[in-house]
Parts: sequence; C-alpha cells; structure tokens
Amino acid sequence: MDKGFHLRINFIFFLLLLFCGAVLAKAAYLMLIPSKRLETTLKRQFRAEPAPQPLRGVIVDRNNEPLAMSIRVRSIYANPRKIKRKKKIAKLLAKALGKERRKIFKLLNQDKGFVWIKRHLSRLEEQRIRDVLDKDRRLNLVLGFAKESKRMYPNGQLAANVLGFTGIDGRGLEGIEYQYNNTLASTDPDEVSNTIILTIDKATQNTAETELKKAIVQHKAKSGVAVIMDAETGDVWAMASYPTYNPNNFRSSNPDHRRNRPVTETFEPGSTVKALLIAGGIEDEFLSSRSRFYCEKGKMQIGRHWIRESSKDHKWKWLSTSDIIRVSSNVGATKVGIHIGKDRVYHWYKMQGLTQKTGIDLPGEARGVLKPHNVWSDINFSNITFGQGLSVTAMQMTQAFATLANLGFKVKPRIVSAVMDKEGDPSEPKPIHLERVLKERTVRIMTQMLRRVTSEGGTGVQGSLPGFYIAGKTGTAQVATPSKGYTDGKYITSFAGFAVDTKPKFVGYVAIREPQGKAPSGGSVAAPAFARIMSAVLARAGVAPSVLPELKNEISSIEKDVTKEKDEPKEAPTTVVRIKEMPNIQGLTAREVQDIFSQQDIRLRVKGSGVVREFFPKFGEELSPKQRVSIFLGEEEVVTQ
Repeated sequence: MDKGFHLRINFIFFLLLLFCGAVLAKAAYLMLIPSKRLETTLKRQFRAEPAPQPLRGVIVDRNNEPLAMSIRVRSIYANPRKIKRKKKIAKLLAKALGKERRKIFKLLNQDKGFVWIKRHLSRLEEQRIRDVLDKDRRLNLVLGFAKESKRMYPNGQLAANVLGFTGIDGRGLEGIEYQYNNTLASTDPDEVSNTIILTIDKATQNTAETELKKAIVQHKAKSGVAVIMDAETGDVWAMASYPTYNPNNFRSSNPDHRRNRPVTETFEPGSTVKALLIAGGIEDEFLSSRSRFYCEKGKMQIGRHWIRESSKDHKWKWLSTSDIIRVSSNVGATKVGIHIGKDRVYHWYKMQGLTQKTGIDLPGEARGVLKPHNVWSDINFSNITFGQGLSVTAMQMTQAFATLANLGFKVKPRIVSAVMDKEGDPSEPKPIHLERVLKERTVRIMTQMLRRVTSEGGTGVQGSLPGFYIAGKTGTAQVATPSKGYTDGKYITSFAGFAVDTKPKFVGYVAIREPQGKAPSGGSVAAPAFARIMSAVLARAGVAPSVLPELKNEISSIEKDVTKEKDEPKEAPTTVVRIKEMPNIQGLTAREVQDIFSQQDIRLRVKGSGVVREFFPKFGEELSPKQRVSIFLGEEEVVTQ
C-alpha cells in the first residue's frame, strides 16, 4: 500500500474527528447555554400559540367621553401531553394564581395539546408566572402566554344596562355590545376597530342613575327606570335602570339586575295615559278643554264593578276636561272614553305609540299589550281609559310625551348617533325620523292643560321647576299579578313631563315599582325625582331658568285661535257632554239631582222630600234627548255599596 493512500485515509479520519467534535461541541452548547431563539423554535414544535386577539372598538358618549374600551392582557395556557411532572407544576401554578391545585391538576391531566389555565391575568398574576418560568426554563416548553383583549368599563356601573358586556372571547352578549357586535369587532390584531358614538350624556346619565337610586332607596321600592330624551331629535341623553350591576364583573351579578328595563320591561302605566286619551279626543274634535263631565261624586258603577277615585275625599261632581287632567279623575277619564268611543281610544293609543316598538337601536325591545277594542268589556274599557288593563314600556311613554313636546311630531328614539372608523372619520349622522301624529293646536291645548298638573291644585306639583314651565302627568297604577288580578298596596308610580319652550326640548319619564309608605303616588314618589333629573339636564344643556309670570288660563285663547281658523264664533263654547246612561242617584238630595241634570236635555219630575229612594229609568239604562226622569224622595237616606 503506497504512502499517498495512508495520507488520504488519515486526512479523512481527521475530518471525521473534526466533524464529530463540532457536533459534540454544538450539542453541549445547546444543552448548557440558554437560547431564546431555540426556545421559540421548540415552542413552535411542541404547541401552536393562539393568534393575538384583536382590540375591540371603543364606545363613547356624545362628548367623546369613554364608556367602554379594550386593553391588552396576557392569558396562560399549557400543553398537557408534554407535561410529565403534572402534580408539581399544578402546585406551582396554583400558588402563583391563587387557585385550587386540584382544579389546575384536572386541567393538566387531560389528553389534549392545548388548555387554558387562566384567561386575562392581572399584572401581579402575570409576574408571578414569569418568576416560575424563569426558575425552571424547561417549563417554557409546556407553558406559554397568549396576547388577548380585555373589555374595560372605566365608569363601573354607569350606563351598564345600556352598554351591556362582552364574554371572555370578546363577543358582545347584551346591550350596545351585542347590538353593534360586528361594528365593534376587529379582524386585525394590530388595529383598533370602529368607535361607537352614543347619544348618552355621561353627566346626565350619572344624575339620572343617582336620583333614581335615591328615590328607590328613600321609598323602599323594588325597582325603577328613568329616561331623558330630546323630543326633536330622538337623542336619548339618559337611560337609567335600578337595580343595576358592574359590567367589569358581570358574572357575579343577578341576571334581573342586568335588564335594560326602559326597553325590555312592560307594566301598566296608570293615569299618565289620560293625557294621550284626551289628546286623541281633542284631535278628533270630540272634546274641548272646557267640555264638562259629571263625575258621580267619586264612584261609578259599571255592571257589578265600581270605578273609584284614588282617594275617598275626591267626591267631584262636574269636571271640565282640563280639570280631569289636573286632578286625575278616574271616573272623569271613563266618561271621556265613553264619549270618544272604544274604536277611537284604541286608534289614538296606537297612533301615539303604545304597544308599538319604538325602533330604538337596542336589543330585546318589548312591544307591550293592548287587546283589540272589539273584545273590550265595559269594565276593561273603563280601566284602559286610566291606564290599567294594558302594558307599555317606559320608552313608549317617553316617545308619546315627546310627541306632545314636539308640536305633534312623533320622533323615533335613538341611542347611537354615529360610527367613527379606524381613521377617525365619523359616519353620516343617523337620520331623524319624524311622523306627524297630532295637529299643533291640539298639543298647544294639551300643553296648557298639563301645565296645570304641576301648578297649585294639580297632582304633580312636586314635578315643577322654578324658572320653567313644566307640563306633566302623574300615574299611579296597581300592580297586576298574572291570574290573580291586582294586588292591594302594590303600585307603580310614574311621572311623565317636559319643559315648555326650551331648546333642546327635553322630555323625561320616571317610573318606580312598588314604593312603600302611606298612599304612595306618582306625584309624591316619581315627580320629585323627575324634577331633579330635568333640572340637571337643562343646566347641562345651558338652558337658564327665567322669572315667569303666574300660570294663567291660556287655553281659551288657544281654542279661540282654533275656531277662528274654521270661521266659527270667536269664543269657544263650553261643551257639556250629554249623559247617555242613567247615573246612580240613590241617596242624593233633590238639589244634587238638579245639579246633575241642569245642563241636560232632560225633563225632570221630582216627588216627595228628603233624599232619592227610587228613580226611573233605572241605573244604567239609556237616556234619550227630552226623556222624562222621575225621582221619588223619602226621609230615610238609602246608601248602596
């Protein structure tokens, strides 16, 4: 074998030794010297990291004050299939996270390549986990952090029932978060999505929530709602519900507290609907403000039922339409309804938005219930004229009174004014939807009548505001229990009203369910809360109070203008509504009977002295014009129940 062959063999052997040495050196380096690049490579081989979660869009109020936003957080996950020391790792993680070791071990003991250990870590939790990983870098092969987005509500409970909340995956579950989920969601992890601009005013919302809670606590009530809206634009400045919750910790809240009650909850509105009843009658020209109705001295029998006033002291005889509103007479409302007719009452309730969805851009809006007029019994009809026997939402009542505040135009409420894209360019403002429902002269007459409610002698004096004319109506409705009728001592008290001749034209509605105390009413419970909220929003909008003259009766002059347009006599006549059915006059004196029929086309025949013991036609029978009514008096007073 020649010398050259041995040299080649030796050279090849040297190369092999050199290669093996390099491999061993590299292996020793990889095993002993930490490498972030290698750790990243190994992590990719052992498990797939979840993609970073995009940041959800911001929700702001009408002044760009943030109400909901998203922040970057870390979540910790594991690859159970690659973990061998499961009990030990479970112990380390439990200590760092403050969780039960048993629960973490259960997660690690699964035959999976990926499990979440904890989502949305706090900064302290994240640092504790990093300390664990730094002490044993091998854990980086089986544990890891994921970048995620966490929804934050910087004002806590403020507007919580309107905003709603998101789930752990960032998807909207209730409220604006749900309604505008696709608009707020983003597909790009590096960019923030669109911004939702609400019509809500943060300061007004805070006042509404504060005053609503104060009234509920003061009167030991069950729940309540408050709404403030611009009657011209439909912009909702405040929408409050109580009880409420903190959306930052919604899992620990009561589901009932998360309801957006002004939109989703229905109830019987009570006497606030008397304003809508009479507005329809004036629009149809069946009524004037001075039409007079005999109110049966406080109680009226319909079949085997009795309609009574809210107080035994209210023994009214003749009341004008305006006075029926001012003192909130149930018998008077019944007489008005009978005069107008079932079909027209039904028509005007519907036209003014009762039991019709308002179309506000919030989820879960309820419609309410009003049965067709052709199935109303006489007692149902009577109840419906003063707000029992039908159900509505607070938003519907706000919209109906906004029609009166806005010269007869019904406006569609809105809670979102615009959407701002990623570049900061706002969308076109949402259009204002208006529909003419009542003539201007009708609402001018109604406004003057509703002003008397908040003036001396009216039921809503506590809803008045110094320096402003407030037109409003109180409501006190018995609480209906399914299949059990009405519950004694349980009421829903409410107040609806608006500031007259202001810009903006704010309308407000407050309803408080089941207040405690002696004879709670809309005037004593809801009206004061309305006044405090309305005062704050007027100040917020820069509407200053002024020195106002005493309330004078301007209704006649308004009606004079109406008749002028029709080329009728300048003075609007006082209308006495004909009594169509024989009233119950048992036990009345002759003078009281003459007072009832003094302005009726009836021939009255009276015999005897004392009080009425018998009369013909009988109670409830139809009375025709020029009919003879025979009254027989006796010494013994007969009282019927």
